[in-house]
Amino acid sequence: MTWWHKTAIFVLLMVCSSLSAGTVRLIDGKSYSGYVRFVDGDTLAIGSTKRELVKVPLASVGYASFDPPGDQEQLQAGTSLVGKGTGLMGTYFSRPGFKGKSVFRVDEVVDFHWGMERPMFDVNRDYFSIRWTGEVEAPVTGVYTFHVDANDGAVLTIGESLKIGQFDAQAGFVTKGKIDLQGGKRYPITLDFHDNYGAAHAKLEWSGPGIPKSVIPSRQLHPVLSGAENLSAPQGLLGCYFRNRFFYGDVMARVDAQIEFNWDKGPAKDFVADNYSVRWMGQLRANRDGEHILYITAEEGVRLWLGGQLLINEMRNQTRQEFAPKMMLKKDQRYDLRMEMVNRRGGGTMRMEWAEPARSRALIPSTNFHVAFVPPPPVEGAGKVDLSRTLGVFTWGGSRIAGGVVSADDTSVRFAEGSDPARISTVNVARIVLQPIPEQFAERLTSTVRGALLKSGDFVEGKFHSIVDGSLNLDSVLFGRRAYGLLDVLAVQIDKLSEGPPFAAKFTAYLEDGSSYHLKSCRFEKGRLHMKDPSVGEFSVEPAQLLELKRIERGE
Repeated sequence: MTWWHKTAIFVLLMVCSSLSAGTVRLIDGKSYSGYVRFVDGDTLAIGSTKRELVKVPLASVGYASFDPPGDQEQLQAGTSLVGKGTGLMGTYFSRPGFKGKSVFRVDEVVDFHWGMERPMFDVNRDYFSIRWTGEVEAPVTGVYTFHVDANDGAVLTIGESLKIGQFDAQAGFVTKGKIDLQGGKRYPITLDFHDNYGAAHAKLEWSGPGIPKSVIPSRQLHPVLSGAENLSAPQGLLGCYFRNRFFYGDVMARVDAQIEFNWDKGPAKDFVADNYSVRWMGQLRANRDGEHILYITAEEGVRLWLGGQLLINEMRNQTRQEFAPKMMLKKDQRYDLRMEMVNRRGGGTMRMEWAEPARSRALIPSTNFHVAFVPPPPVEGAGKVDLSRTLGVFTWGGSRIAGGVVSADDTSVRFAEGSDPARISTVNVARIVLQPIPEQFAERLTSTVRGALLKSGDFVEGKFHSIVDGSLNLDSVLFGRRAYGLLDVLAVQIDKLSEGPPFAAKFTAYLEDGSSYHLKSCRFEKGRLHMKDPSVGEFSVEPAQLLELKRIERGE
């Protein structure tokens, strides 16, 4: 984008006050994309700057996103996702620092919530690392925001212009960064992740022109691995070939459309002719319901897992044999598939067939193999946001003010100059988190016990008195008033934190600085958005600060 274009867009933004580009979904299911802005108080307009396509009252909105526009003509034409990608290449390491044994897999998206479970076979529940590599393709030209949510740590790199994240040995975090991308162009992307201890999760999202914040879909991601072949093929299985019999070390990777081989001189040119191992990974889709017979012809050792079940375990096999396990499959369901073979003496015969219900035996076609894995549903409770890990001031109603605290006493908590809100009544504050809280200390901070959680892991009970001159002051029945340096304090619990938004709140607003508010109302007046939060009060922000509005859904 040229300097002139950037200047023109900036001027346009200034003229239109709250001009943004995003998506609006109504309660009745209708959806609109384009320039989104507040007009006439609590009404949203979606359309161009010259001609508004539609106006909707905020009361009819279920979701709205606001993103800065890039290429205006392309945005007006629509933002359909047109990529033909399959996902990212995930390399799972058994140890931190991308060391130890590695397992390769194409992941459709990065949206994993493992909880306390291991993310992959041959990988520990704790102290492991993952590297996702590939290319990301923007559907249209514009400014994109990439969001990383990781526990314990992650670093995202896109091209040469964006690098965000951190490796924290003890606590998770959420971060984001913006980058200009050209529509239809692919950019190198790497997401490095590590888990130290406890629950683990990793999520990669984006938002952009006409695209609300969402997990980056597989069609906009293309897997890349050094020295690999044909990784962009969507059908088939990912074959990883190792120059030893232990599935370890340097790998030659490619997508094999079908399993039908007879390697007299090794599986590839310049590859060893014997003493090697192969692992195929992917998913198998059934065409019909019923019992299926899988026919595996192997000359040497072979193992097969399907849908988490070990169906064949014959790694000591040294003669040509045929194995025929049976399994009940459901139509159109995708089952995780992993097959391994070892070759000791040359001659690599491998064949994979099936007999579907009421069908004759046949080679499994490539159309029934899917290279990329779909992430499993979250482990129960693993996807729940742990507010103790997110920095900021939390109100009794669950709103979060991300601004740094300058000082506080029993009447008000005050933020840095220029912040809005500039202060909040202390009676409305439930918790102040000053530093990320390590996993092993998280349970020591509760809503029922008042006091401070220290960096050492100790919890000191007491009533909040003040934050002043770099110290937290607590009043204790046993010890009187005591001061703790802020660098030694992780968080202070002042009052009870609500389990849900206040009943009067209708929307949750997400702001550019990371704050989130549960709003009773939001109006555009005199060039600013005036918000009313039951637990914060009334305040106003610049329209450009607003990223998203989501209607609060309540159970019956």
